[in-house]
Amino acid sequence: MRMVECMADEEGLILRNQKRVVRFTFAEIEYVEVINKTVFFHLENGAVREVVSALAVFEKELLARPEFLKTHRSYLVNLKYIKGMDADFAVTKRGNNVPISRKRRNQAHNAYTQFWHQSDHINIPSVRSRKPSGPWQILLVDDSAADRAFWAVPLFS
Repeated sequence: MRMVECMADEEGLILRNQKRVVRFTFAEIEYVEVINKTVFFHLENGAVREVVSALAVFEKELLARPEFLKTHRSYLVNLKYIKGMDADFAVTKRGNNVPISRKRRNQAHNAYTQFWHQSDHINIPSVRSRKPSGPWQILLVDDSAADRAFWAVPLFS
């Protein structure tokens, strides 16, 4: 789909060219990647939609939303679909690895921690309230609520 116009409303993106109109809701976009002027929208249901365009066309609209983060010059990710992060990748709930560039590493980790700490998506389980399912028990202790939220997601998911 050759892009002519990109608009955003409260619910999503509306992409329009001379032949057709495509709509993506923000909630269904897991992550966005760009390869050779083709933008791939990876959706929560596993579908991938291709649009021939530059990332700059969508970037402003997506980054205006608190749940979207630019992790690399060619990648945007929806933080609500992130299962965990390491130094080089954000791992989505569907198991996809979204690259994180070195220059965006701290920003990505801080945004991820802040997003989960400020949202209702996370419920940090109490160690005492959980019955151990194996030989390991984890006690998470930290005086920073943001750090506890960051580590609770990969440890207790």
